Amino acid sequence: MRAFFLFILISFFLFLTTNSFAQFKGNKKKTNTTGWNYNDPFYGGFEYVEFKKPSLPKEAKKTFQNMNAIMGGTFRMWACSINEFSEKDSTLIVGSFPIRVTVSSFYLSKYEVSNKEYREFTNWVIDSVKLSFLAKSDESFYKNKEKKQLDWSKRKELNSEENIEKLMPLCLPITERYCKRIEFDTKRAVYQYFSNTDSILIQIYPDTASWENDFSFAYNEPMTNMYYWHPAFDNYPVVGVSYKQALAYCNWLTKKINMEICKAEKIDYDMAVKESNPILLPNFRLPTEAEWEFAALAFIRNHIDERFFYRRFFPWETNNLFDEKGNYYANFGQILDKNGMEVKSFVQDNSMRKSNKPYALGDNYFHTGMVSILSPNNYGLYNMSGNVAEWVLDCYVEDSTTKYIIDSMFFEEQRKEMLKKIEESKNHTDILDGLYEKKVDYEKFDLSTEKGRNYYYKLIKEYEHNSYVNEKFPDSRIVKGGSWAQGPAYLQVGARTIYPENKSSCMIGFRLAMTEKPKIK
Repeated sequence: MRAFFLFILISFFLFLTTNSFAQFKGNKKKTNTTGWNYNDPFYGGFEYVEFKKPSLPKEAKKTFQNMNAIMGGTFRMWACSINEFSEKDSTLIVGSFPIRVTVSSFYLSKYEVSNKEYREFTNWVIDSVKLSFLAKSDESFYKNKEKKQLDWSKRKELNSEENIEKLMPLCLPITERYCKRIEFDTKRAVYQYFSNTDSILIQIYPDTASWENDFSFAYNEPMTNMYYWHPAFDNYPVVGVSYKQALAYCNWLTKKINMEICKAEKIDYDMAVKESNPILLPNFRLPTEAEWEFAALAFIRNHIDERFFYRRFFPWETNNLFDEKGNYYANFGQILDKNGMEVKSFVQDNSMRKSNKPYALGDNYFHTGMVSILSPNNYGLYNMSGNVAEWVLDCYVEDSTTKYIIDSMFFEEQRKEMLKKIEESKNHTDILDGLYEKKVDYEKFDLSTEKGRNYYYKLIKEYEHNSYVNEKFPDSRIVKGGSWAQGPAYLQVGARTIYPENKSSCMIGFRLAMTEKPKIK
């Protein structure tokens, strides 16, 4: 009897032990640091959840597949061959000394944002404005009235005769309509987003009149009327978009793709954002100037560690503007010689190409070309120089070092007197050799020598030029790459131009960047 009781007791003990072990094995995990259990109240309840990496849904893949991974590195920024400039270079910043910069890995889009892609944004905003307007008088347009969430399934009802009549206050007055066609007033296309704690409202429709405003005496009315909406220009880069409008597009696209991911994973988007769920992609944004320049140079197969085989100023692997067949590497403006004679035009001369002349006269593009024209650089990025210039995140700050040197050595009257004397001597063209290739020791420059005076003359003229440009364009951002209407000096990767962040131009577009997301295995 005693043996039987002992057997029962041992069996019960083994059952409890086995059950506890199985429960621990199935539900408990230990930390390698302390050996404590995760998610166990006895050990403080430290939460740990296995993260399953989600796959991008089809809607998100279409956008993200055009984002190229750029491995970070160190390079020499602002290297440029510009030694001379004119007053016509009204947006060009000159005299930036090259600096050594390290860039973290990131993503950059292959192409500039196209009309079709940006038009999807404007159409979404316009429909949201219409739905919000109708919801004020009809609550059925709300999916959640308390949270003011619109019911986007009602989008198909916007074109009904009844709703068109209700939406007339949002349309242009009869006197401003094109061929008496009922048109939505694009000034009402306002997008709201949040930056830190600030709520930002911005009109997002591109300035189609920039084609006429930038070139007052050119017949660009057809571009104003058709460039943004006509299907023939779908894959052309969007222009007439300000820096702030580009940021609004990045914010909208981030939200759109992350909502698609949450929908595929059956997770509430608002909750995922609040909890910083790792399934969300990082924000789309504009590249920094350093990121843009590093990606444009694409020093692949051109260096070992930080030793470069040769320096170049353009995204392609030569410092020439055209190849041996006379085909230009970029879509950029015409070139005139010192007598004002045309060397390179906008229109291709096929007869010269067939005759195997050393170069052809044009590049086939009178204005912009499609975002995929010509050949990509070594990172697979198209039109990093030419086609349209591109916004980057950086704002321009005047060179305080140069200002300090000038102000500390001469007062205003003395500076003007020095410039006048050097102008009269006509010796200022002898610029210090290798100025951009080595650090200059200002203290050792002797202004009594011709070389010293020449360098100082150049320093003053560059500073005064940059000050003029900065005063002309307050609240400016850096623009990189040069456009279809600008010359070769602007195409140099190290060249810098500035433009007001609230204004737009038919020569400026943008492309997307994204901070690299930590890889979860």
